[in-house]
Amino acid sequence: MLGSRLVIAERDMLQQQLVEYLDQIASFLEMAAVRTPEILLASGFDFTRDRRGRPKASAANYAAPAKDDEGEPA
Repeated sequence: MLGSRLVIAERDMLQQQLVEYLDQIASFLEMAAVRTPEILLASGFDFTRDRRGRPKASAANYAAPAKDDEGEPA
């Protein structure tokens, strides 16, 4: 029983790591496509809208925390 839980936890960790790597690759492709749009066709990826529950990482996610009307962290 414990062994299978460890295997499941390891699999979940590897899946999360894979998603992070694919997000990085997609970001690099997106940046490269600004100058060379044909790179998207040559990449082999199918491009669709992000349908996962979490928002994509962006500079806004790393901005200072929001503050309320009195200047306190929200």
